Amino acid sequence: MQKLQDRHFFKNLIGSTIFFVLMIFVAIGLSRATVGLYEKNSLASIKRQQSEEKLNKLLESKENLEGEVANLGTEGGIEKELREKLNFVKPGEKVIVIVDEENKTDDSLNQPKELEKAPFWSRILNIFRFQRD
Repeated sequence: MQKLQDRHFFKNLIGSTIFFVLMIFVAIGLSRATVGLYEKNSLASIKRQQSEEKLNKLLESKENLEGEVANLGTEGGIEKELREKLNFVKPGEKVIVIVDEENKTDDSLNQPKELEKAPFWSRILNIFRFQRD
């Protein structure tokens, strides 16, 4: 008799509205946890990829630096660096510096020739972008 009452109790419990609402809350909680884990997994995957890219760049940089160090270990490499960075010359040599006219940053060279010959007030108006025809 007790077993029959227990079965009846469980059938009533499973069929009740309270049990249904409770199961909905449990399902919502589990689904939120699953979504949270998915987002964390995606973020971890992205960070891992970024870390691998950074590692590859660092390894490439390391190889380049090791090559430069090996080059500086030779007499020719040391001489090349001294000549390039410190303008080192051997006795009897002369340094010639070639300046490219097109790449000068002097503002006076960047102004059009017409402005140099224009009257004073025309130049002032041109500063403020007012053009007089």
